[in-house]
Amino acid sequence: PVRVSSNASVVTVTGNTTETSVMSVTISASVLSTANAVRATAFVSAYTAGQGDNLLIKANYGANQVTSILLAPSSTVTASVGGKIEYTLLANAASDTQRGELFIDWKANRLNFLANSVLGVDGYNRGTASINSNLNQTFGLTAQWTASITGSRLDVDGYIVEKIL
Repeated sequence: PVRVSSNASVVTVTGNTTETSVMSVTISASVLSTANAVRATAFVSAYTAGQGDNLLIKANYGANQVTSILLAPSSTVTASVGGKIEYTLLANAASDTQRGELFIDWKANRLNFLANSVLGVDGYNRGTASINSNLNQTFGLTAQWTASITGSRLDVDGYIVEKIL
């Protein structure tokens, strides 16, 4: 992999309904081309959902949403978990056809590996886009709570974006 960008600044998305960018990188013209891919890994140190609040994570390329995941926890407050968001965008045999994969893998900090249960959040979704990759395009992730619930919080501690093919 070739590093395209990285950032170690913390972005916090608290309990309001504003869509917030947690990662935004310009992918230079022709990086995707017809057979390449880029992958972003965003590191999450905290995710806590207030009762009845949902979190929408969107993966974008250019001005378009490629795919998204809606995290809708049970009615009880979700204990804080951390982990990563992985967003991979692949050229699909043409410079204006892409496929995106979005994966969320968050776990509780469990020091007792013998415990009977593991608290975590997993999500996966995929989608397509038709963006001209022969031009500079924005590659990004946004997060948005569906309600203004005190206590809802997402902390993204940084990210790495790589060209992987």
